Amino acid sequence: MGIFNFTGTETQNSAAAGGDSFADFLLGYPASVARAYPANNFGGQRWYQQYFAQDDIRVNPKLTVNIGLRYEYSPWLNGYKGQLGTFDPTKTKPIIVEGNTSQVDLTSQYAAPAAYQFFGQYIQTSSQAGLPYSITYTDRTQFGPRVGFAWQPLGPDTVIRGGFGMFYEPEGTSGRVNRNILPFLLAETVNQTQNVVPNRTTANFFLGSQLGSALSNPSLLPTLTHLKMGQNQHYSLSVQQQLSPKTVFDIAYVGNHGLHLQATNDFNDPPPAAGAVQGRRPFQPWGAITFQSQDLGTTYQALQAKLERRVSDGITGLISYTWSKFMQSNQSPALGGNIGYERTYSPFNTPQNLAMSGSYQLPVGRGRKYMANSSHFVDAVLGGWQLQTIIVLRSGTPYTPIVSTDRANTGVERLLHCSQTRSGSTMLRFSRTSLYPENQCCHSAPNFSTFQTQPASTLPAQPLMHPPAAL
Repeated sequence: MGIFNFTGTETQNSAAAGGDSFADFLLGYPASVARAYPANNFGGQRWYQQYFAQDDIRVNPKLTVNIGLRYEYSPWLNGYKGQLGTFDPTKTKPIIVEGNTSQVDLTSQYAAPAAYQFFGQYIQTSSQAGLPYSITYTDRTQFGPRVGFAWQPLGPDTVIRGGFGMFYEPEGTSGRVNRNILPFLLAETVNQTQNVVPNRTTANFFLGSQLGSALSNPSLLPTLTHLKMGQNQHYSLSVQQQLSPKTVFDIAYVGNHGLHLQATNDFNDPPPAAGAVQGRRPFQPWGAITFQSQDLGTTYQALQAKLERRVSDGITGLISYTWSKFMQSNQSPALGGNIGYERTYSPFNTPQNLAMSGSYQLPVGRGRKYMANSSHFVDAVLGGWQLQTIIVLRSGTPYTPIVSTDRANTGVERLLHCSQTRSGSTMLRFSRTSLYPENQCCHSAPNFSTFQTQPASTLPAQPLMHPPAAL
């Protein structure tokens, strides 16, 4: 199976203007092509142990404190039939896969026998390399304290609440154990050489090289040997005030800090330069190498307010407002290749969110204003109906402007460059900047053979409104 990628690179002029993806397709000039063997069964399994202790302490009639501690022993998953591995370029056999002996299980994937035939000289097992069977050492520091309190300093109408807790994210099967390495995964992506007359076409893009031959350059997605389990720290402080017997007002600060979350890290991208991408990669004969890592970080902070009123005659109303900021940090090969990192807005950042809802119980049916003495049958059909509505006004989530071509010529998708000067036909200006001051600039495609400078997710989409009603 394979994917042909057409970007317009082959039909643009020397100034990087023009170019059309469909024109590239009609000419038969892909920008890159990926191919791989189809997959058989894969996944992972492991036994977990979790312990928890908690106590509620009533300090006095106005103050209650809750304290707890959780410990989780969550070893990293073992791959199904040993389909898990790492990459260590310092070793003669840099690919290390699961195995209790020196034998690699070649029955798990269709590609394994052919891949091992040509690349077995680079492969050893975890037993031979002195690594644990799961390749990654267990994180034994998963302590999760919890503390919370509820305090009524001025009586029952005023309640102050606060809390802090650490929570861990068990490993899923979409990362490390996703058959990511030779000989179980046999895949490669080849890039067209830029700014020369293309010699790779849809008719013979790989120039006669077969997938599974010694001439191919397989892609690898290995795991790291030392990883921390994903962690989330939740904290909040709120004040709830009863304004009247039917009206309650809440205001709260809510925060969340994510550490060691699942991510990926490029490891074999070449520096920006002219010429074929593959020939400039640091580690040969490998194509793209992307480690399964745990170095994504997030920070969420919000002011949340809510006013709820229960009115007589079956009418209720609720207004809630959230003012928040959601940031994340992660590797960004578009900014600096294998060592490029960025801190920017999360793609889920929604700075403003206003929600208004209400319900009205129709006064129809037994015991109500209208048809109070109706029969049970009539009441079952016409009684008990409610009108409900929810209106939501919120900011749009951010997006990332990109150019389809690989301007740095590193095999990585490019983002736009932020420039304070406006010149050239490729400049773009975006005006919705009140919530994202970082995007108050012109945007242009980076120069050839250079990294871009604009972080991801800095342009907001249009605000959204959701006004549904229901009966």
